[in-house]
Amino acid sequence: MDAMQYFYVLYIGLPRGGPGDNNSTRKSLSYMKELPLKPLILDIGCGPGMQIIELAKLSWEYNIELDNYQHF
Repeated sequence: MDAMQYFYVLYIGLPRGGPGDNNSTRKSLSYMKELPLKPLILDIGCGPGMQIIELAKLSWEYNIELDNYQHF
């Protein structure tokens, strides 16, 4: 098994690929000032996509999620 396969085995069942929660996502967003009314959000290496799902709930219409692992 190569290094990336170990990574996938470790993270495949987790709801997030890293630390944090929805409150952390909202707090991080609050620090971003002077955003356009409808910004484009690009999430590269999104994993399960929990952060982008939370942003979508906040009525952010435009987002793109990319991950090189098909299961995510």
